[in-house]
Amino acid sequence: MANRRIHVRTPGGELKIRIERKKYDRPKCAICKKPLNMPKLTPKEARKGFRTPGRPYAGFIDHKCLELALKKAVRELAEAILLERKTHT
Repeated sequence: MANRRIHVRTPGGELKIRIERKKYDRPKCAICKKPLNMPKLTPKEARKGFRTPGRPYAGFIDHKCLELALKKAVRELAEAILLERKTHT
């Protein structure tokens, strides 16, 4: 990500370009938008040495949303298996 360029008028009346670093927020859950339990890091710092938890979708979805999504997927799979068994009998 590039830094922002801001045009600033100085007290002498000149227009100068000031380069401002981008501000980074804490990572948020993709589903519920709550902040994840992770430190506030720039992408470069995160690549250098922060380990996310070992579960699937860690750093992208929080644990509650992941739990609900997995339960929903298992229920849908179970319903599909039950419907398949009913049609064969």
